[in-house]
Amino acid sequence: RKFNIYIFNKISNEINLPGVNSADNLNITKLENSIEIKALAEKEVFIKNIDVKLPLKSYSLENGNLILDFESK
Repeated sequence: RKFNIYIFNKISNEINLPGVNSADNLNITKLENSIEIKALAEKEVFIKNIDVKLPLKSYSLENGNLILDFESK
């Protein structure tokens, strides 16, 4: 399940990562035209790519959901 939420000058994207309990288990890499997310759960590894050229402003992990905040132009 994924949501895009637009708030003034910010775009938020929520990604469900069940079993990922700590931001220490995340690796977020900015690529040329996307963001690559690698997340480690107890018995699974998640690898996700999001096609976005916007700069990543912040991120947080809440109850197995990764929330990415991008600056909109």
